[in-house]
Amino acid sequence: LNDNINFSAKDYKTQKGVIDKISGNFNYGIYDMKSKQLTVWSKYTVYYMGYVIKADNMIYYAQNGNMNAYDNVEINREGAVVKLNSIFYNNETKKMTLSGPITGNMEEYNFKADYGEVDTEKETMFIANNLSMYTTENTITADEAVLDNKKKMVYVNSKYAPNITLVGQDYRFYSKRAEFDINKNIAYLPEKFEGYSGEYAMNGKTMKMNTVSQKGTAEGITVKKNSDNFFADFFDFDLINK
Repeated sequence: LNDNINFSAKDYKTQKGVIDKISGNFNYGIYDMKSKQLTVWSKYTVYYMGYVIKADNMIYYAQNGNMNAYDNVEINREGAVVKLNSIFYNNETKKMTLSGPITGNMEEYNFKADYGEVDTEKETMFIANNLSMYTTENTITADEAVLDNKKKMVYVNSKYAPNITLVGQDYRFYSKRAEFDINKNIAYLPEKFEGYSGEYAMNGKTMKMNTVSQKGTAEGITVKKNSDNFFADFFDFDLINK
């Protein structure tokens, strides 16, 4: 097969294809009628499980719905873009295994990692190994993260390191895990935390903060400045106008 080949279970121009069916276009490929295996090389675009996948090479196994894509791979779905070395899609588990280095973004959350998994049914992506994340307001370091494209949430966790870190222009927070609401610009630390902003040091039970306004609330917090310190069950703070 060669020269601008289009294949589809439905109009491939919808960028969706049919869920659990594959469609797309490519220039060069071979289809083995006996094994029902499609091998594609040179740049191509396919639409599968609601995802747009671009790469230089692909093997699609029509009998079980599994797929390998490798070399200059890019995955797109509704505001999320991922670039990486290769993916393997297992149609039985409905999951993609991502091999890095991986770079990408979900809305304004940019990330790098070496390993990942996409659950195509839940629309979540797990990333780990040499993970780093950043937005225009802050940087995040953690051992692993889950990006939920449907809920527009990011969950980060420290599995090996003592804490995750959340660093902004004039603040640093440390905790075991954190949650980020992308639409509302909210960072939430649901476990014990410690933080620093200017001359202030603090620790508490939980913390919620708007990452744009840097205003938030904390529970069970102790704040220290030089030799002065105070405790409050609930505390409203403004890190810009201290």
